[in-house]
Amino acid sequence: MSVMRELLAGGGLALGGWMTIGHPAVAASYAAAGHRWTGIDLQHGAITEADLATLLPMLRGMGLGTIVRVPWNTPSAVMRALDLGAEGIIAPMVDTAEDAQKLVDAARYPPAGGRSWGPVFQAYPTPEAANNDIIVLPMIETAEGLANVEAIVNVEGVDGVFIGPVDLSLALNLTREDALSEAQALTKHYPPIVAATEAAGKFVASVAYNAQHAQSCVDKGMRLLCVGSDRGHLTKGMTAEIAALKDIRPKA
Repeated sequence: MSVMRELLAGGGLALGGWMTIGHPAVAASYAAAGHRWTGIDLQHGAITEADLATLLPMLRGMGLGTIVRVPWNTPSAVMRALDLGAEGIIAPMVDTAEDAQKLVDAARYPPAGGRSWGPVFQAYPTPEAANNDIIVLPMIETAEGLANVEAIVNVEGVDGVFIGPVDLSLALNLTREDALSEAQALTKHYPPIVAATEAAGKFVASVAYNAQHAQSCVDKGMRLLCVGSDRGHLTKGMTAEIAALKDIRPKA
């Protein structure tokens, strides 16, 4: 069983970090800090497909689970990330059940899908083992995706959905600040997503910005969360350190 499946087994909660910087030292820092899994961002981060060949086996060797957000819902991007060792896929901008089926077809071997055999890192001994372990998460981040969430989560081979709060907020004529604020203007749209997903026997994932926000998301029924990002942690740490340094004065 993969780390991701182990964390989520029996209704479990998977709290991890978000990687946007494609350097092994960042991966090592996540492991040293005690994270059990990481989301690796190829859509908006500074990580490329070439980085995955180093990052994924390194993270696996340190005992961390991995889910890759591909740049777009294209078969080549999905298959390459999985061939390089990802334990799961997050695909952006999935608007319909047909989009979700396209994702499943790329992520699962026949007869469950149409993935081509040729893993670079032999993470699974058989196609059946890979099909059982790989986690497939379409993103709900558009008004159309929100309207079609019930159909999306009922596509066989989809394990759940990943809410993209900022893009969904923008798509609903809200602001980025609405998605990030404690007021959470987007909150009213979460219950229907959670209800439809749980009714299908699946789970909801998203991002959280700190521990308090993570607790709020868990209270709403989410079971997989990326809490903070490498770039965010670095910025917060540096900001706090520089603020403290401003109080240092030369000896009189």
